[in-house]
Amino acid sequence: MRRIPYAFSVTRPQLTGVTTIPLRPRQSGDTRTGEDRARVYRWPTSPFAVLGAFGVDPSVDEDGKEKVYSLDIPRQAVNAGVVIERPAIKINAPLRALFSSNAPIHPWFLGSLDENDVLGYAGIPVNSNGLMPDFLFNVGAAGGVFLPAGRYYVSVDSGRDLFTGRSLAGPYVLRSWINDVKPPNISLITKRISAGRPTIVARVGDAASGVDPLALLLLAKSFQVGANQFDPETGIAVFSFPREQRPLEPGPEFMRIFASDFQETKNIHTEGVNPMPNSRFRGVRMDVVNRPTVTWIVPNEGACLPARARLQVVAGSSAVISSVGFFDGKRQIARVRRNIAGIYETTWSTKGKRRGAHVLTAVVSDTRGREAESMRSVKLCR
Repeated sequence: MRRIPYAFSVTRPQLTGVTTIPLRPRQSGDTRTGEDRARVYRWPTSPFAVLGAFGVDPSVDEDGKEKVYSLDIPRQAVNAGVVIERPAIKINAPLRALFSSNAPIHPWFLGSLDENDVLGYAGIPVNSNGLMPDFLFNVGAAGGVFLPAGRYYVSVDSGRDLFTGRSLAGPYVLRSWINDVKPPNISLITKRISAGRPTIVARVGDAASGVDPLALLLLAKSFQVGANQFDPETGIAVFSFPREQRPLEPGPEFMRIFASDFQETKNIHTEGVNPMPNSRFRGVRMDVVNRPTVTWIVPNEGACLPARARLQVVAGSSAVISSVGFFDGKRQIARVRRNIAGIYETTWSTKGKRRGAHVLTAVVSDTRGREAESMRSVKLCR
């Protein structure tokens, strides 16, 4: 004899017969307009149940006007999924928001036109990969792994803030992928940094599902720290050395940068020797110096600048920085004293400036009277 546990439920699906939209690589919509059919998605029944730690015992109540998309997979796929690209996830959001309203629009990956046919933990908008640093966070990504050929559906819906009751409905941009088997690419921008507690900047990109900003990590010595800024448009990730750690001394320094994409948040079943196929560790060696340093972030080398160009550098010093000056040739564009985590930024109006090649220079000055500069060649094409 063998006891076999089972369960069944009787439901009346509300998505049956709904008109679907063929899913494109990028899709825009709005959960404020249209018809609200489905309120509860399952199984599982309580994807946001981790909020019980805050005294909230939420049940799914998606009262937005959902949009339903269809996805045809002609042959078995390693994985497929969607993520809400806009509104983007905020890295520095409060902990409660990371579990709930930080990703206000919720995609649900379905096996049929039935809100009760969510494809397990991978099909909910929560990170279900227990190996990742943002496990259980609401990341706005849903999908499946090892999917047989067939037609699948994505219902994009929204609910309310579980603490305030505020409606989270609004516009969104949806990104989709099939067979994302490559991890993000990582390239280091700051190859020379100042002694002390510097800021490290890297460029992280992923062509398929996109970079998960909540999973970005800098590993140095005996600690790890998450990114405190990430720009999904440029892929710029900013890591600041925590003040609790001992300052860096001059000399070579080895660190590692860790990055995952949104497909990794859906990889709850993996095969092979690599348990995290959509993640990458990149070892980087930097030169730590006992003097000021400055490195250009944007614009890129040789870029054609718009009428209002953003100029951004990362600067550091073993002493207090007094200012960073931006110059077009010998003419000063701006002098910036305020910064966010070592990032100095200004906007340059290029209207009326000579067309063609220009050389921009950023000069950092510290309170000991020391300076350092970095140049960047750009073009004015308008």
